[in-house]
Amino acid sequence: EGRKCNYDDINDIKVAAENLARIHSSSKGFKPITGSCIKKSDNDYFKSFNKHFFQMLELSNNAFIIGDKFSKLYLDHFDYNIEKAQESIYALSKIDFNIPLGDEVSEEAICHLDYVNKNLIYTPDNKLCIIDFDKTAIEMPVHDIYGFLRRILKRENTSWDFEIYKSAIESYEEIRTLSFNEHLIIFSLLMFPHKFWKVSRDYYKNRHQCNKEAFISIIKKIGKQEEEHNEFCKEVKKYIEEKFKE
Repeated sequence: EGRKCNYDDINDIKVAAENLARIHSSSKGFKPITGSCIKKSDNDYFKSFNKHFFQMLELSNNAFIIGDKFSKLYLDHFDYNIEKAQESIYALSKIDFNIPLGDEVSEEAICHLDYVNKNLIYTPDNKLCIIDFDKTAIEMPVHDIYGFLRRILKRENTSWDFEIYKSAIESYEEIRTLSFNEHLIIFSLLMFPHKFWKVSRDYYKNRHQCNKEAFISIIKKIGKQEEEHNEFCKEVKKYIEEKFKE
């Protein structure tokens, strides 16, 4: 019995962030039982984001040619999103993934990979329990942290709120310290316009069969968050620079 994590309650977010750090820290020294099978992700963020970037450029050509209502909205918001994609890729390009990113679990930790409110259950006595480990794999903790933060920050009520990001990161670091490169990766992941890329990719792939009004509604919602997202990126960049200045 219990309730799911309330994203409108900063204390819930802080407790969940701290607990996520405990999961990652507990991975130190973990070795699968001989003969067992465990999923291990192999995410090359730089390669993946470059691919998405060029897809966005191709999709803009489709938008010019097709010129329907969705395409016009897509082009209205294209400049901002392609710029953020470029900035994200540039930040990732400065990271050498061939050397350790941080501590002993920075590259290989037990990651939940679906650390969202429906899987974060607070019991009647306010104890946090984690459920649904179906997607769990050996992965870089930054992927878990990004997934947790993005689900909160893309909401209308908590739309790209820097103070929520800061509180969650600081709560996490009370248990496990993040390196500069880990901070930079999380920032890059949050900066990249994943939703804009995905909704446009899906629209042009299925535009003859899809619910066009639903896609138009989604891209309008994304557009409304641009100013907040842009300000958030500025604040996070400043926060990281201040935190690691010499």
